[in-house]
Amino acid sequence: TITHEHGEITGLMEKAKASLKGDPLEGLNQRDLLTKKAEIQANIHHIMEAVEEHAKHEETVLTMIKKALEA
Repeated sequence: TITHEHGEITGLMEKAKASLKGDPLEGLNQRDLLTKKAEIQANIHHIMEAVEEHAKHEETVLTMIKKALEA
């Protein structure tokens, strides 16, 4: 459902925020920095995918409501 998707997106965002609050980046070697960068990029990608899919679902629901009101 739309509400459930909102919760999933919120969860993804909270997970991303938590990963940023972890270990400080200072003192990490190049390999660890690249690993952290990849993790951050993956989190952003997952959030973007979820938001885009959710927007499609919302658009479908709004179109259905509009058609029902026009009938």
